[in-house]
Amino acid sequence: MGKAIGEMFGALFPVVAPIPMAPVFVGLTAHSPQSERMRIALKSSLIAFVLLVIFLFAGEPLLHAFGISLEALQIAGGIIVGLTGLAMAQQPVVVAEAEVGRDVAFSPLAVPLLAGPGAFGVLIALDARRTTNIALAGFLIAIALITVSVYLCFIFGAQIVRFVGPAPIDAIRRLFGLIVMAIGVEMVVYGINNHESFRHAFG
Repeated sequence: MGKAIGEMFGALFPVVAPIPMAPVFVGLTAHSPQSERMRIALKSSLIAFVLLVIFLFAGEPLLHAFGISLEALQIAGGIIVGLTGLAMAQQPVVVAEAEVGRDVAFSPLAVPLLAGPGAFGVLIALDARRTTNIALAGFLIAIALITVSVYLCFIFGAQIVRFVGPAPIDAIRRLFGLIVMAIGVEMVVYGINNHESFRHAFG
């Protein structure tokens, strides 16, 4: 189980990127009182957790209903994750402007910033390699740990931004982007190496 927790946490944490998301949360909730910011932080974290868990269980069967193989899911997920990492590595941290009276917990915070295509791609890839239900339990624990880290980064977002500063946060985001790109490449390579068509063609 420990290996499953570490594998999911190590792959999903850079994609969800709680630390680089802190200034985005601060910008979106700039005009909200402290109690409202706490509520939004908790709500967005819970929504992201629920969506990630739902996709962990339902994503692969749903796509299988369309006749898509596990290896094709790996390749497609790797491309999505790689493009997500490329965007993270190239684009600076953008602090969104607050919108008074709008509940930003679901959109854009939970979807697509936290639970977006890149995160779903990671879930598909790792669940496709899972062989036991013990690993599934480990995946769930890792998702829970990540959403807790998101909540903590959100509620301490202002302090993080003041203490770290925008330039280091931007550097962290770009570093995470490179890691995410590497994860995407690994997923694509794994899918190609195990795809039946490629094995027949080059085996």
